[in-house]
Amino acid sequence: LTRLTRAAFESFVEASDPLAPVLRRTAHETIKIGMDNPDNIYMSAPIRGTFQYRLTGTRGTVQYLGFGTQKGNYGATGSLETTGYLHANDLELGPDGRFEILVSSDEQPGNWLPMAPESSTLIVRQTRYDHANEVPAEVEIERIDGKGQPRHLEPARIDQALRKSAGFVKG
Repeated sequence: LTRLTRAAFESFVEASDPLAPVLRRTAHETIKIGMDNPDNIYMSAPIRGTFQYRLTGTRGTVQYLGFGTQKGNYGATGSLETTGYLHANDLELGPDGRFEILVSSDEQPGNWLPMAPESSTLIVRQTRYDHANEVPAEVEIERIDGKGQPRHLEPARIDQALRKSAGFVKG
């Protein structure tokens, strides 16, 4: 219960602004959700399907790397629906293993991760077979169609975030 509560607070209170998203680990040693796989690195960031974002990073050597966009949330709708997906095997990489992915509802040239206008979450999933020797991908997100400044903290937003957190834990 405490681990789900921690996950909810991190998702809906600490890192919940699609105007200035941050990729964060969604399951790890102190946050457990369902039956998460200890070989996976799960990351997510809040997005809004009406904005545009850029993912940048290095591929690393993990066996599996995938990027997805989703709509819905367990706290409100009880499920997440995939609105776009890009597998690392389909990425155009630079000679140093670096990549750039555009994330938008409108098709883009090059590495493009689709989303729908109602998309609300970006996910990154990595699977390691050899923890001691594989290097995880490094990924950062930025909003590119605006300044990306976080919104000011307002009581109504905190109230809504706490209610979403409770809904997530209950769900």
